[in-house]
Amino acid sequence: MLKKISYFVVFFVVTSCGSSEKKQVVKEEITSITETVATEFNIPSPSEQFTLFKLLNLPKNLNLLNSAENASKYKDADKKALNFGVYAADISYLTSYKESSRYMEYFGKMERLGSEIGVSQVFSKELSEQVEKWEQNPDSLFIVSNEVYDRTFSKLVEIEKGKELSLMLIGGWFESLNIILNSAGEYNSKNKVNELLADQKLVAENLIDFLVDYQDDVVVHSYLDEVAEVLAIFNQMKCSSTKRTVNKQKGKIAIQGGETCVLTEENFTDLKTKVLEVRTKIVN
Repeated sequence: MLKKISYFVVFFVVTSCGSSEKKQVVKEEITSITETVATEFNIPSPSEQFTLFKLLNLPKNLNLLNSAENASKYKDADKKALNFGVYAADISYLTSYKESSRYMEYFGKMERLGSEIGVSQVFSKELSEQVEKWEQNPDSLFIVSNEVYDRTFSKLVEIEKGKELSLMLIGGWFESLNIILNSAGEYNSKNKVNELLADQKLVAENLIDFLVDYQDDVVVHSYLDEVAEVLAIFNQMKCSSTKRTVNKQKGKIAIQGGETCVLTEENFTDLKTKVLEVRTKIVN
């Protein structure tokens, strides 16, 4: 039986005012109860990843996405779950850059894979009608893609498909990371994208915390090892600590201080190589 899961979407926003910088963390909680003991983990959905990505004004590169044509090639159930997560990341990226026409193609592929991994209920007639209605409205499609991701997550918890959920999270995270890393250009210590990447250390830790419960499955176990290798790279970052303060500003929690980690050029290169290696294994 799946444990109670408190799923926190973590949205990192970097703001600048003169020479000072602050980081806000906004958490949205979606909880599904199946036991009395709670397990909390922090894994941003692809849309949260790409919201910040877009704010950083990084260039659009649709060649980084998994080809929609590949969907029909995934015959294995594990591949379908992994690439459902990949396509969830891809449609979030497409809506971030207002690529509505491509979104429709990718949504159809994700709908098919979702049905095949047991979440056909997520793709209701109502949802399909929403997608068609807002086909020319990227902002509305962005909201719809969030809804699809959240519904799928909740449904997999409800029907106790921990393995499939694990693989979906893995696929989405590696796809998001690969796109960000390959859009960042050459390493630059002053590049704001490095802050987003450094924050992925926490994501890797929490993803591992979730995956360990399903490591008896050989496929989940193999990708657990891959995430652990990525975390090992993050653990090589240069980190420093300052006193943490928590304040409420305009109804939102603002956290300042704590541990600050910086990616070195070696970390960036190693991370880019490792993530591409795993992502290639997932989509091929």
